[in-house]
Amino acid sequence: MVTGIITRILKRKRKNENRNHDPKAVSRAAAGHKRLRDEALSLGITQRELASQRKAEKAKAEPTFYSQTARHKERMQTDEDYSARVRCSRRLKEFLRLTNGTKAAGTMELIGCSHAELMLHLKKTLSPGKKIMDESIDHIFPASMYNAANPKDQRRMMHWSNLRMMPLYGVGGNVSKSNKMPSLEDVLAVERWAWPTDVDESMLG
Repeated sequence: MVTGIITRILKRKRKNENRNHDPKAVSRAAAGHKRLRDEALSLGITQRELASQRKAEKAKAEPTFYSQTARHKERMQTDEDYSARVRCSRRLKEFLRLTNGTKAAGTMELIGCSHAELMLHLKKTLSPGKKIMDESIDHIFPASMYNAANPKDQRRMMHWSNLRMMPLYGVGGNVSKSNKMPSLEDVLAVERWAWPTDVDESMLG
């Protein structure tokens, strides 16, 4: 970390030295300082105050990484549509990363319905009194039962009928369910073509 900081300082120093020896750069800098000074004078404020105002305006127009992160966290906690879309995409990316798979299509294309239709489906599977943000998105047939390298399997795994909401913890929660084979009652909700290719009814309890 210290080495990286020193490297950046040296690069900045060399850049400034080169700029000081470039007549055109010196001329542009002088013209810029004059414009700043004249504008500050016309507004009746100091150059430092004007520079601070411009910096604040730029930060507002171009959100920083930190402000974007704060907005993302807020939306994940308050915006059901955004939360569901992000979590579906994140779950798929994590599974592909662990299995060295490549995403075959956009998340919603793999899910096979519109975002509005997905939200309607997921909300029907929520526990009473719960919101999308309160529970986890579960794959009825676990992702591990599909071949991530196969684009068709990605569509089976992510199909909307294989998705539902369920509590993350507790008895019957997503964590305790893990990658266990689902019950026949549960898989009746999944369209038959979206089942893992090596699973049939005789294997279900």
